[in-house]
Amino acid sequence: MGAVPPSAEPRPRPCRRGGELAAELQWVPDAQVDQHLALPARRVGFEDELADVFIYALRLADVTGVDITSAIRRKLAKNRARYPVERSRGNSEKYTQLPAAGGDDARE
Repeated sequence: MGAVPPSAEPRPRPCRRGGELAAELQWVPDAQVDQHLALPARRVGFEDELADVFIYALRLADVTGVDITSAIRRKLAKNRARYPVERSRGNSEKYTQLPAAGGDDARE
């Protein structure tokens, strides 16, 4: 039997990969992450899942012709504009729900 053509190879699903990564820390409070990952087996499992997601994202960028460096820089610039430090530090609200500039409670 011949080799399987690349287009017919099974591909991992991004939701599954992201879900596996999220599951590693889903029920761990932020303050306990370091302690949770101090166990070598947990640390390796987390790193493996993180690597899977990163590999998948790089593969998608390659297949679709996305310049990942440019895309990341563009996204970071958008995030800086949407989430200015003085308005968003310590706040988990979406940028459309952040307090207006000037410190009052008005929403944008």
